[in-house]
Amino acid sequence: MKTRRGMTKMNMNMKRITPLALSVLLLGTVTAGATSPPKPNEVPTSEETKEINQATSFMHMQGTIGAIENRKDQTFFSTTDKNNPFNFTTNEETLVFDKKGNKVQLKKGDKVSIYTHANQPMLSIYPPQYNPAVIIVENEEVASSVKVTTFNEELLSEDQDLKLNIGDETVIVNEKGEKVGKEALAGNDAIVFYTFSTFSIPAQTTPEKIIVFSNNDNDATEESPMTEVAPFMNVKGAISSAEKQADGTIQFSVTDENNPFNFRTDKNTIVLDKKGNKVELKKGDKVSLFVSTNQPMILIFPPQYSPAVVIVEDEKSPTNVVVTDFNEGFINKENDLKLNISNETVIVNEKGEKVAKEALLENHHAIVFYGVTTRSIPAQTTPEKIVVFPNETNETVVEEKKENTSTEEKAAVVVETNEMDAEIAKLINKDFYEVDGKVMVPLRIVAEGLGFKVDTTTTKTGAIVSKGALSYTITRGEKMYGHNRALAQFEVAPALLESGKTYVEYDFALQLLN
Repeated sequence: MKTRRGMTKMNMNMKRITPLALSVLLLGTVTAGATSPPKPNEVPTSEETKEINQATSFMHMQGTIGAIENRKDQTFFSTTDKNNPFNFTTNEETLVFDKKGNKVQLKKGDKVSIYTHANQPMLSIYPPQYNPAVIIVENEEVASSVKVTTFNEELLSEDQDLKLNIGDETVIVNEKGEKVGKEALAGNDAIVFYTFSTFSIPAQTTPEKIIVFSNNDNDATEESPMTEVAPFMNVKGAISSAEKQADGTIQFSVTDENNPFNFRTDKNTIVLDKKGNKVELKKGDKVSLFVSTNQPMILIFPPQYSPAVVIVEDEKSPTNVVVTDFNEGFINKENDLKLNISNETVIVNEKGEKVAKEALLENHHAIVFYGVTTRSIPAQTTPEKIVVFPNETNETVVEEKKENTSTEEKAAVVVETNEMDAEIAKLINKDFYEVDGKVMVPLRIVAEGLGFKVDTTTTKTGAIVSKGALSYTITRGEKMYGHNRALAQFEVAPALLESGKTYVEYDFALQLLN
């Protein structure tokens, strides 16, 4: 009887919940039918494969702001994560919001999520540097989620994992804060702020707020690296150790907790104090390194630099120092400083020999020592001292070598090219030169002929050559080049032997072939 009563009670409870259970069961059946997982060893269809490999328009990075530096037309930020450090810049077009979609100002200590266009060219430097389109300041106390992506006409995200159901309470605005209709979402990028979503595939949500902004990354990102990147990046720290190497170089370490790095100097490194006098580096010196932005770097941590210029800082000195290039109007490349050269301005080369102010325009970099500046745009100053040093990509030297190549040398090269690989010989069609005993072949013709992509948008003085997992970063006038995450070296530096054509060693062409 006891068992029977228990069974009766259970049956009664079952009768009560049957309608609800049946509804859930039916919903589960429909969902399972729509999103049935593949069986073991089942090969996805072409449509499924297309969905799996759907690329997203944005890269997403998270970090905590450690340092902030105001620069011309942009602000530079570094992050403090030791395991995944990165830098980023913002300008007046960068969209910065909190997790409720309100505009905010970034400050030190903020935890941020940055969203950068996935097809944006990047410098091959470490830590990596991003130019995000959107920045969200995180707040653990706010339950809202944020998604930055592109939506189609059905309001489905491009990665196909979120569908929007626009409600009457959903606020939709553009980047200026002006209200727009939901049709503005189709084909444009959007920042979606939402709290709850369903467990369906794709998940569905009714967002609280949507900010729509133009999908113009293809136009903007190709131009910005060409116009925004300065010839040198500046890194600061205090020397904690120095060790002379077997090759005559000196390895220095900086053990700053937030920004540790190493750097190496050689006989060509220019080391000056803030008055422009040559000095020797020692432990404890606070230094500013100026490193070429075109220089390939090993992707290691702490980063390793090979600076062109090192300035020993002096907190008591009011002098400012900048290392950059100047145009005919004596305005620097960053367009934030104009030089007014006076009779009192000392202008010398790296050897200390006096030169005329025209030397600044003759394919030379300049180290400028100056005090006060005007508040104009660009700021103007009368520098105390200028030290000019040659741009290693100087084309005139290479042109002289090409013109001075003797008939005998050309004949010797022709004999050597008889043994050239047939595929490469066909690609270059006798388009080669000899420099310092090495056969030089046109980089783009060979690389693209062998199926590589040649990107010259990230640097004016070289190229990034890539195919699949292979990547090479090449700079004219530099023997060192980047190969994936390592460095390699040419015997003869790549050179511009004809207008608009960079030439590299034949051995490098063989490396691409193999």
